[in-house]
Amino acid sequence: MFMRKNEDLPENFSVGLRYNGNDGRPEITLLRCNGKHGTFTGAGDAIHPHWDFHIHQATEAAQDAGFTAEKYATKTTAFASYEQAVQYFLKIVKLTPRDASRFFPDTTQANLFGSQ
Repeated sequence: MFMRKNEDLPENFSVGLRYNGNDGRPEITLLRCNGKHGTFTGAGDAIHPHWDFHIHQATEAAQDAGFTAEKYATKTTAFASYEQAVQYFLKIVKLTPRDASRFFPDTTQANLFGSQ
């Protein structure tokens, strides 16, 4: 799993899952939950969702075409912040509540009073 958030632009983030088969082949990004980051230089993508919250999922078609497995993306309303994307990600990968609270204690319980 990987997580990153731009310090200057908090809507620019990525939460994802990579697979490493330890067989010498490059690792594959299976899923990326991304925030708004605008600029995208993907040739062949005249219409792309990078100005909105979006999800990249690995597809065999992308790999067969010679692209990274998660090249293509779709817009989403499943999350609208980094914190919500982490929660969405944990739900999609079916992380148990016990493991979620163990590995992500700050993201499993909302704080009603901000960062206090």
